[in-house]
Amino acid sequence: MGARYGQHFLRSAKKLHWIISRVEPSGGDDIIEVGCGRGEMTSYLVKEAGTVLGVEIEPVLFASLNERFGSLENVRLVNADFLKWQGPNDDKTYRLVGNLPFYAATAIIDQVVGDKVAWSDAHFLIQREVALRICSPPGRRQRGWFSLWVQSKADATILGDISPKAFWPRPRVNSSLLRLERFEEPMIAMEDREGWRRFLHACFAQKRKTLLNNLCSAFGEKFTKEQLKGMIGNLAIDELVRAEALELGLMLDLFNGFVREGAWL
Repeated sequence: MGARYGQHFLRSAKKLHWIISRVEPSGGDDIIEVGCGRGEMTSYLVKEAGTVLGVEIEPVLFASLNERFGSLENVRLVNADFLKWQGPNDDKTYRLVGNLPFYAATAIIDQVVGDKVAWSDAHFLIQREVALRICSPPGRRQRGWFSLWVQSKADATILGDISPKAFWPRPRVNSSLLRLERFEEPMIAMEDREGWRRFLHACFAQKRKTLLNNLCSAFGEKFTKEQLKGMIGNLAIDELVRAEALELGLMLDLFNGFVREGAWL
């Protein structure tokens, strides 16, 4: 049970207390727990939060959760894959919590950042390598399109690490607690969001290539290389720089320049 979906259950009460102390649920919170597992974290959330909406993919675990928590007035449980789930049909703004399966963590965070549900913040226990990639600053090798995609929507912070021995079955790698705090004012307009995502993919298409060469590959039919040199030169960007070296603000300025030129992938 759990192996089919890549689940590693957190069995350390000390670490559960630590996570809850970082989440700090209160009576006014509406929380979505992504992957309730055996209900260890759920048992804390239902006592502290206003409402808890639990989404669990595994049928046997769901049945156990339903027997344990289903009668509580502030709890609603859904037997579904979060990635395929349509989301809650209400106008609430949720806080999200979850010990995410490693194989699905990036996809789940992608959907959250894409506003699958209305949300204010998220606390996810994920593979440390993925957390480092999401929070990666300019100049780090881990920095990629997904780093900037998440960082343009939320403040991303690693709150701490948890070793494999705190889980059953034991994973082979360390985990990190990632906090995402959604920006009230979006950096990218709703109508430009998909263009921003495609632009980031283009900039990081081949990480060993320079930013200029990746842009030439993506936009070569619309702009000459000299025109693209001018666009990045106007922002004082070295034509030999790689995308991973750019700060988010500079990448946004570059994207907005492409938007003004009507360049869409």
